[in-house]
Amino acid sequence: APGVPTADTSEEAAEVQADLDHKAGRHSSSPSTLDIAGFVISSCIAAFFADLYKRQVVSKLPRDKILIAGDAADELRTLRYREAGLFDCFREPSTCAYACLCGPTLASKNYSSGKVLRFWPSCVILHALAPFYCCNAVVRTVLSSRLKRNMGLQGSPLKDFFLNLCCLPCEVGRESLEVDEALEVEIRCFNKVTSVAVPEPPSSRPADSGYFPGACF
Repeated sequence: APGVPTADTSEEAAEVQADLDHKAGRHSSSPSTLDIAGFVISSCIAAFFADLYKRQVVSKLPRDKILIAGDAADELRTLRYREAGLFDCFREPSTCAYACLCGPTLASKNYSSGKVLRFWPSCVILHALAPFYCCNAVVRTVLSSRLKRNMGLQGSPLKDFFLNLCCLPCEVGRESLEVDEALEVEIRCFNKVTSVAVPEPPSSRPADSGYFPGACF
């Protein structure tokens, strides 16, 4: 009879509905095997480079250039304005490349050298928070505030938060330039550390010849 669905029509409708359900499930928020495999592979690559960067760069950096704020030797130091601009990292291709391609690792170098947080805990935290922009910005604001204080630089938590939220690679590169300047080093691709410290001039005091006025010998 007209209007009465037949068995064939019901089966076709069921197949169409099953196909729609399959497509909806494929585009659902649950991660697929390919997503999980991509995450594992990218994490392994990041861990490999971080280990290489630590052995070839971080372990060679001086440890006595930046003081922890509050130390006795730090009492007379006054906070100064930041001389490096937000986009100064573009003038240094190596720093720009590190900040854009492996920002968490570069930031971990800054925190480790600035005596804020050890390299590996910092690296794990920043890599884990990378997809969560707001949480990452909050954590980086706290850590970067301590870094600036240790280097004697002025900072604004509110401004730092928005920079970390909207201009993260540039801010990481800017901090790296400031840390490298404080450590008196240059870091170039690929993982080359060069000291730029100015050697102290030789003393003008004459060498001790062993002669004392009035001595008989």
